[in-house]
Amino acid sequence: MKAESLCIVLMLMNAFQVPTEAQYDTLATGDSLQAWALNHEAHRAWDNNEPDKALFLAQSSIQLFYDDIALAADNYHLVAKLYARKNSTEDAIRYYLRSITAYEKLSDAPRLRNIYTETGDYYFSIGAYVKAPEYYLKASQLADEKEKNKLLIRVGDCYVRSGETAKSSEVYTEVLKNLPDTSQRSRLEILSHLSRNSSQQNSFDEALAYDREILEIFVHLFDTAGISAAYNNIAFDYVNLEKYPDAIGYFNQSLEFGKEQDKGSAEYVQLLINMGVCYQRGNDYDNALQYLLKAYELTGNNPGLSRQRADLENILAITYFYENDLYNAGEYSRRSISSAKSAGDYHLLESCYLTYSQILKAGNDFIRALEFYEMHLAIKDSIERGIKLNEHIQAQKDLDFERTDRELRLKLAEEEMTEIQLKKMKLEAEKREKELDLLKKKRELELSENQRTMQSLLLTQKENEAELRNREIRSLAQDKAIQELQLKEKEAEQRKQEDEIRVLEIEKEKQSEARKRIFYTLILSLLIAILVLVLLVITRRKNSTLAKQKSEIETKNTALEEKNEEILTQTERIVAQKKLIEEKNLSITDSIQYAKRIQEAVLTPVEEIEKYFADCFILFRPRDIVSGDFYWSTRKDHKIIIAAADCTGHGVPGAFMSMLGTTFLSEITSGSKLPDAGSLLDELRKNVIAALRQQGKEGEAQDGMDIALCIIDEKKGRMNFAGANNPLYYVRKGEINIIKGDRMPIGIHINAAKPFTGHNLDIKKDDAFYIFSDGMADQFGGPENKKLKSAAMQQLLVSVSRYSSEKQKELIEKSFDEWKGENEQVDDILLIGFRLDGKRKTK
Repeated sequence: MKAESLCIVLMLMNAFQVPTEAQYDTLATGDSLQAWALNHEAHRAWDNNEPDKALFLAQSSIQLFYDDIALAADNYHLVAKLYARKNSTEDAIRYYLRSITAYEKLSDAPRLRNIYTETGDYYFSIGAYVKAPEYYLKASQLADEKEKNKLLIRVGDCYVRSGETAKSSEVYTEVLKNLPDTSQRSRLEILSHLSRNSSQQNSFDEALAYDREILEIFVHLFDTAGISAAYNNIAFDYVNLEKYPDAIGYFNQSLEFGKEQDKGSAEYVQLLINMGVCYQRGNDYDNALQYLLKAYELTGNNPGLSRQRADLENILAITYFYENDLYNAGEYSRRSISSAKSAGDYHLLESCYLTYSQILKAGNDFIRALEFYEMHLAIKDSIERGIKLNEHIQAQKDLDFERTDRELRLKLAEEEMTEIQLKKMKLEAEKREKELDLLKKKRELELSENQRTMQSLLLTQKENEAELRNREIRSLAQDKAIQELQLKEKEAEQRKQEDEIRVLEIEKEKQSEARKRIFYTLILSLLIAILVLVLLVITRRKNSTLAKQKSEIETKNTALEEKNEEILTQTERIVAQKKLIEEKNLSITDSIQYAKRIQEAVLTPVEEIEKYFADCFILFRPRDIVSGDFYWSTRKDHKIIIAAADCTGHGVPGAFMSMLGTTFLSEITSGSKLPDAGSLLDELRKNVIAALRQQGKEGEAQDGMDIALCIIDEKKGRMNFAGANNPLYYVRKGEINIIKGDRMPIGIHINAAKPFTGHNLDIKKDDAFYIFSDGMADQFGGPENKKLKSAAMQQLLVSVSRYSSEKQKELIEKSFDEWKGENEQVDDILLIGFRLDGKRKTK
């Protein structure tokens, strides 16, 4: 089997590159080494920028051998990066989580820190700013002080982008406390973040304090450009605090330190604009215009300053408007509108429209003033709608990421439990196989020993007979009658030997017939012996030596009879043991057959269930004689209750659980008031936990059941559904709809205290409903011998839903049998389909 799997892997690898002889030898040394070799080739393909090849090789390594956690973790990590490069978000997240789970098992702190960081980076890159901090914080707990600060800065950046400014400031403050005084550049970065956050929260005094500390650091570093920028920021803090004289002083110092800058640079132009705005707010319009016009002159026709030019024209228009110079105000306002349109800046255009509307209004041109004001409002509304839409999209993205992360974690946990169970089943199967091999070898050894004993006996007998015949021929050569007698005896003995060999080697199970043949052979031997004795008495007078030979023959015949008796005794013992085993097997089979009759008696009769619905079928195929799946239904007042359940295990253990399930369902619904579907499953769970004495302790059996349960109100035409792991499918107008059950079983579970969710549904005419166990979806088959899966099952149900129940059942069974082919049925199968409205279909 290993050789076959190796050949398949190598054939698939040839689609990319033919392995060298050295690589082939490496791959041929075992599953683990093969998997590591594939992993190595995958990394090489990654380094060579061959993502498709790397993805194929890494996934092949995972499928070939996953018991090595370190190998699995590395493969998962590589596949995650490959899916991230392919922009396959859900696949990338799933494999990042798998890699995290594997490294957590290994307790590999460095790699775990790295994968936490990389997962956070990936969430950040796709805009999941709510999820990214979770992984940055986990990574920071495993990092040294320097790396921890870097990670916390990323957390703060995430909070800023998600609009959580206060939380961002808390993180930055914590980082600032832990930074050494020597980390000046790092402190500048953090202080800049804190100053920005304080300004956004209108805490201008705090922003001023942070900007003053920034200034001190730039002074210490002799960074003139930084000092100029710091003075500019402090000046703006004073502007926000409406302390314009102080602001002007700091703007002048910013200009002084910015002399070395290019006079046409955006930074220098912005300093002049800031000075002008500061004078404008202080109502010193002459100085304001001096700086603003100087800045306007520097912008010229520089396309790189088109955005600043449009903004500057709008500020000049406002300044002239405050001076009541409506001519220049209107001139610059029109220019600003044209420049804003050219720059494609709709935020600035909205402000320009408002400015021009105010200028026109002041000039008594009310019609055009209203026109431009409406244009201002239209752009403003559009911008606000865009902001709200982006906020809504981001919130939905955050919810989707959170749900995806949670669902993937649950799915990975389920897959891990499934792998553990599969390994356990594999070990048990191997153990049983070894026991059977030992028993088979023991039986073969016993049979071989018996055969050797028989062959030795026959050989001894032949040697004795040959010696006897030789003596008789030499001593009785002259007597023709005795020779004929000896020939007859030889023929009789040969027939006897042939009969015994044929009986023992060909048909050992027919021991009664063998005993008869042996009995007849003994009688024949006895008759021959008597005849020999009579002849010897007659010829005694002729040859005294014949008497001695006769005595020797009798002695040897006696020994032969004793050995034959011993062989018969051993054969009878073997037959008795075989008969005992057959009787025990028959007894066990009879007991299980009787259990099947009991289970069938407990299940609600199909004929009774069919009376409840306009159209109904039940496809029920136990894997063994008895089943762990069961169906149950009853009618109470004007309501119909129907359920399809899948108990832990199959065969006899599953049948025991199904008996509990049907009994408890009957007890719960027998009360005066019928609970809703969710409450009914809550009560069923309590009864199962109490009956199995489950307390959630480690090592305790996790037996229970999955179930889909519907309560149909015939008067209102409504259905109330609840499910434990199992969903409800319904086909409406040719489209399938799914109502998922809660992801927890009927039994002990981490969410055992959480109530089950009830879902209400209005029933439409010709709606086709289906509830089922997972046996059909989990069946292996098809050309690639894979599971049928839910998607294929959904397509099948949609395709048959328009037919009658009898026809649906026939088509579903036919499709399932064709899919399964020669494969064994892997699990119990239960599928219930029904309609509640409309006449019974006959199509």
